[in-house]
Amino acid sequence: MSQYEIYITPETFQAIKKLPGNIKQRIKREIKGLGDTPRPSNSKVLEIPNIDTEIRRLRLDN
Repeated sequence: MSQYEIYITPETFQAIKKLPGNIKQRIKREIKGLGDTPRPSNSKVLEIPNIDTEIRRLRLDN
């Protein structure tokens, strides 16, 4: 069971649905993994002014 819950905005969910099947599966797998590892070692902290929440970017391309 995941320690964290991941919330996806409706806009993001719709965008994921429109992707090709193989990419969609990779994204779903990565999102599911964020529940256990919310700060993967291959993610990068984004510096956004006036935001107190930590925002990270996780690239999926090889």
